[in-house]
Amino acid sequence: MPALDQWANDYNLFADQVGDLGNLWEGSGLPGRLDNVIYYSTPEFSGFNIAATYKSEEGVDNSSDEIIKGNYVNDNLKVGLAYASIGQGGMSSNDHIAVAFTLGDDFGDFTLGGGYQNESDI
Repeated sequence: MPALDQWANDYNLFADQVGDLGNLWEGSGLPGRLDNVIYYSTPEFSGFNIAATYKSEEGVDNSSDEIIKGNYVNDNLKVGLAYASIGQGGMSSNDHIAVAFTLGDDFGDFTLGGGYQNESDI
């Protein structure tokens, strides 16, 4: 399961390619892909669902990762809101925090989509 791609896959046109967002984040030291995770996605209810990923600490204190994303789909409209807390481990007591919002709409053969992301303690 791509960890930080969890919300970006809505508009990730390069999934599993060189331009994949997971690969870009991994190059900056963030875990674009994680091993040994627990992932759950709820069934869809009236267009809403929630997906969550958790990775426990593995030999390094303060290194657990939590990611949660809410999705809404109504006909061609897609909305997503996500929160990620990535443990930086070691001496750092501050987790890397990312919050993202995505929005998209399909117009026949044309799709318009975009998003906003804010990160702290990089």
